[in-house]
Amino acid sequence: MPTAYTFNHLFRNLRYVLQNGSPVLKAADYPLLRKMVAIIESLTKEERNKPNLLLDSPSRWSRAVGGSGVTGVSSESLRQMLSLMGGFTNHLDQ
Repeated sequence: MPTAYTFNHLFRNLRYVLQNGSPVLKAADYPLLRKMVAIIESLTKEERNKPNLLLDSPSRWSRAVGGSGVTGVSSESLRQMLSLMGGFTNHLDQ
C-alpha cells in the first residue's frame, strides 16, 4: 500500500527539480516551483504531514502564504501539484 503523499515528499521533489532541472519544464515554470517551496518551508510540521489541514483551512493558508512572503499562488495550484506528484510517485511504487 503506497504511503500518503505529503508536503514533505513534495518539498524534496521540488528541491530536486530546482537543483537538477527537468527536461519537461520550461524556464517560466521555475518561479512557481520556488514559490511553492517557500510556502512549504513556512508550514508547521503537522501541516507538512497532513496536507488537508492547510488546503482545507483558509486561515491556515493565509498564515502560511503570509509567512512565506509569496504572492500569486493559490491553494488549488498547490493541491494540484501535490496530487500530480503524488500520483506519479505512487505509480512508480507499484
